[in-house]
Amino acid sequence: MHHFLGQTPLKTGRVINSALGGVLFVDEAYSLAQSQGATGAEVISTLIKAMEDNKGNLVVIFAGYSKEMQEFIRANSGIQSRIGYTFEFADYTEDELFDIFKLKSDKIGFTIDAGAEKRLREIINFGRNRKNFGNGRYVDNILQKTLTKQASLDLKDKDILKLTEKSIPTIEEIMTQSSGERNPDKISELFDEIVGMENVKKEIIALGKYAQFRNKLSKNAENSLPEMRLHMLFNGDAGTGKTTMARKVTEMLYNIGCIRINKLVEVERKDLVGEYLGETAPKTEKVIESALGGVLFIDEAYSLTPKDNPRDFGHEAISTLIKAMEDHRDELVVIFAGYTKEMKDFVNSNSGIASRIGYTFEFENYKDEELYKIFEIKCKKYSLKINNNVKDKIMEVLKYFSSVENFGNGRFVDKLLQEILVKHSMNENLDENINIIMVEDIPSIKEMVEKTFSNDDNLVIPADIDKETRRKIAIHELGHAIIHYIYKGETNLKIITVVPEGTGALGYVLHTIPKSKVIYTKRDYLDDIEELLAGRAAEDMFLGVENVSSGCWNDLEKVAYKINYIFQDAGMSETLGLLSAKNIKPSLEMEQKLDAEKKKLLDSCYENVKGVLKTNKKMFDKVLDVLMEKGTITGEEFTKLVKEK
Repeated sequence: MHHFLGQTPLKTGRVINSALGGVLFVDEAYSLAQSQGATGAEVISTLIKAMEDNKGNLVVIFAGYSKEMQEFIRANSGIQSRIGYTFEFADYTEDELFDIFKLKSDKIGFTIDAGAEKRLREIINFGRNRKNFGNGRYVDNILQKTLTKQASLDLKDKDILKLTEKSIPTIEEIMTQSSGERNPDKISELFDEIVGMENVKKEIIALGKYAQFRNKLSKNAENSLPEMRLHMLFNGDAGTGKTTMARKVTEMLYNIGCIRINKLVEVERKDLVGEYLGETAPKTEKVIESALGGVLFIDEAYSLTPKDNPRDFGHEAISTLIKAMEDHRDELVVIFAGYTKEMKDFVNSNSGIASRIGYTFEFENYKDEELYKIFEIKCKKYSLKINNNVKDKIMEVLKYFSSVENFGNGRFVDKLLQEILVKHSMNENLDENINIIMVEDIPSIKEMVEKTFSNDDNLVIPADIDKETRRKIAIHELGHAIIHYIYKGETNLKIITVVPEGTGALGYVLHTIPKSKVIYTKRDYLDDIEELLAGRAAEDMFLGVENVSSGCWNDLEKVAYKINYIFQDAGMSETLGLLSAKNIKPSLEMEQKLDAEKKKLLDSCYENVKGVLKTNKKMFDKVLDVLMEKGTITGEEFTKLVKEK
């Protein structure tokens, strides 16, 4: 082909003329059909004409890979009609490739002992499992690397022409892929520097130790152990460290000998799926080929199987991957990663995925303390120092956003640090404190909301809550906490807060989960109802019934569920007696009586809880003052306050 328009037929004609009276061998002929533009088509048309015009004076042999040559023949109907014979050249067998190596080494004068032959056959088999591995050329490569390694050994003259196991290069050396020394004893240590993810780390370390144990036992066991399926699912929100963990898992698998190369190939949908019909499988195969010997990490894997489009090309990528996971199970580990809910749909989209996944790991969102630890690590990486009074301000931001759905986890820390550095760069005393983060550099929650979210979810900004509203929230939450303490006599309170969080919660009371009762009485259920009503009752008592807030709806919804359970499931209705509403269909009259009984019971509970709060008003006021001042109090602080005389 020629670079300039109109020159290709002339150039092709000169080649044809030089071959007249003999044979023209066109290697990698398929590339003519794959070339962009008209030049490849011009070459093919010129050749077809020459094959017709010079039937008795020219033989043309087209050569290339089998699959690509089929596409080449289909590219122009004139080619197939002029081909008289087609010959399929099968790949050499293991024995044939070893014989080729032996013939070539014999010519040089080398001998091959049993250990060397075993290693050679392992390398030959490895190559045969790779696409377009080269056959005879692959043997030439092995021989060249073997001679190089033999020359590097400190051998006596009589042993120079003897190939032993030490003479044969490793697969990594053949593939010119060096992954460094393996450290099989350092499994747990690999994960020490990773913040959080305690459950995932524990499970992955256990996997590594089992794989190591299995490898050792397999060498001594008479029968082979059950096959390990090392393909994995990483489920979790954005920024929870899935990619970081994949890198560590790759290093671990290399150290314990489960993969040949310490290599992680990271891809997403665009790297696997083509734009046109027929592009996806070759594109995916190319990625798989690049990952052989190591680990293939597919982020946002669920995007390959969109539920609303069963004809999407991503399904072809999945089929290709599933076949590779089976065909190369000793040469490839695949990790699919993505959001938890979407990944469940992904696994269910193709039964072949679930059957090949050996391990599933759930990545939880980082806690605010873990996010701050990540922040510290990033600051240290960039040689930034954190002033002593900065942590509380940063923790305030992290605590708020850590409860926002899909807030970004580690990526949010990156965003926060970026905004801090932008503010820091405008600091008047920058030259004096160029590498010190000051409290004035920390953006407010409102600033981070504006820069990070569109606020379509109407996130509540703490600074927007006035004192009167905050007091109303404090009264409501404290009503729940005081009644729980008085009724249950427990000190399992963890926290009371009236600092809004990104979930939209204006405040909340959090208890540790107590041991559940085996048997519940009607009084137990009514105590639960009164605790649920306590927030509204506190607002009613302190602020007046006209000022009770709309925030009570969630409590009342839970009350409705609880009272229905008492009547319908627990059989504790006076109207029904020993009958259970679950087993009968009450008449209209009976339903009216049941509603009246429910109302009477709830009214009684409400008045009762108001009475308890009124009796303990002094305790309530004392805790309320502290809660308004601090915004958040711990269970220990609460217990100390209510027990003070």
